Amino acid sequence: MTGFGQDIIPGMQPSLVPSGLRVLNGPASGRVFSLAGDPLIVGRSDPPAGTVDIDLTECELGQTPVVSRRHCELRRAAGRLTVVALLDRNGTYVNGSRLLHAVTDQPSAPVELAVGDRLLLANVELEVVADEP
Repeated sequence: MTGFGQDIIPGMQPSLVPSGLRVLNGPASGRVFSLAGDPLIVGRSDPPAGTVDIDLTECELGQTPVVSRRHCELRRAAGRLTVVALLDRNGTYVNGSRLLHAVTDQPSAPVELAVGDRLLLANVELEVVADEP
């Protein structure tokens, strides 16, 4: 038992909380980045432009970088994980749909993420994962 009103309903799966991003392609395939922290800037570390919280530099598929320095931002609010496209020249996609910028050089609207969702940041494919129960 987990407390009054918090027990799992028989036959229902407990909701999984996103805890990481697993790289699905390229040289870092299988690597999992932790989602500890809020907000998290995802991109490419390129001094002197600064560092990022989740550095995809080692995940790039080619020698020419295509992941932006500040590609997207992951945020947690009210127990939910969202992604916002930042200065992403080569696109941020959630399950195949591109996040669009209503105003050039401004963040996109936030999109909620769940365990199993797939992100494509330029040419790096990631999956939202949860800790195993």
